[in-house]
Amino acid sequence: MNNDFKHLLKLLDDDNEQAASLAMAELIQHDDPRLERILRSLQETPDPKLRRRIHQMQSAIIKRRNRRTMADSLRKGEYSLLEGIIRLHLLWFDNDTRPEVLQQWQDFLQESAVLQGCRIEKLFAFLGEKIRCVGFSKDDLNADTICLGTILEDGAAIDFMCCIIAKLLAEAWNTRMEIVQIGGEFAILCGGTLFYPGKQWESIPNFNPGTHVWSTGELLSLVASTLFTCAVATDSFRYIYTIGNCLLDGTENILFLPYPYGNEK
Repeated sequence: MNNDFKHLLKLLDDDNEQAASLAMAELIQHDDPRLERILRSLQETPDPKLRRRIHQMQSAIIKRRNRRTMADSLRKGEYSLLEGIIRLHLLWFDNDTRPEVLQQWQDFLQESAVLQGCRIEKLFAFLGEKIRCVGFSKDDLNADTICLGTILEDGAAIDFMCCIIAKLLAEAWNTRMEIVQIGGEFAILCGGTLFYPGKQWESIPNFNPGTHVWSTGELLSLVASTLFTCAVATDSFRYIYTIGNCLLDGTENILFLPYPYGNEK
């Protein structure tokens, strides 16, 4: 164990909170496999101050590992659309849990049980009652309209999230829908007809049979990049770091960003 590592460990029980916080951050950055073993041996220490810091570090390490796993899974296309948007919700609202958000979705599906066997127009009427489509503006970005849990809770989403929810809901009732973008607006394509969430699910014939259909990977990248834009717009370094690293395939290097987020001046 080198001297720097030992010195940082000694600072964990320092009375100076700033010194201890810097030591914690530096230890986590070291990514030393010995660290977790040492933390486990200290997690039941009788010193409440040290115990709190140990638990904070363990939580941070778990979150970092989860981010890496998620970035790797996104890159390899291992997530379904539903699983992907749940995981991205948890990147922003990291105090929520996967079972909680999944339960919100299951409750929403339960409410939609009346749609089974109905015409698709009834599905869009149901969505129109439950979720309001809100405008998308770079000057007024709100992660609550992008994250699945808050959308289901508050009943408001930007257009591509309305389309994602419509697609998932339709698939639950054995109806296939695709998501396209026409003239800057996202829409659902079903049976040669376009349905626009931004126009109260107005239906318009699709006159372009070659319209590009967005894949699951493209949609998840869109959700992640829009959340990243939210983080920048709100000057939230923590979210810029976590979501930015996810977009960078887990390389954990955002130093190319302008100051103060990276080294570029």
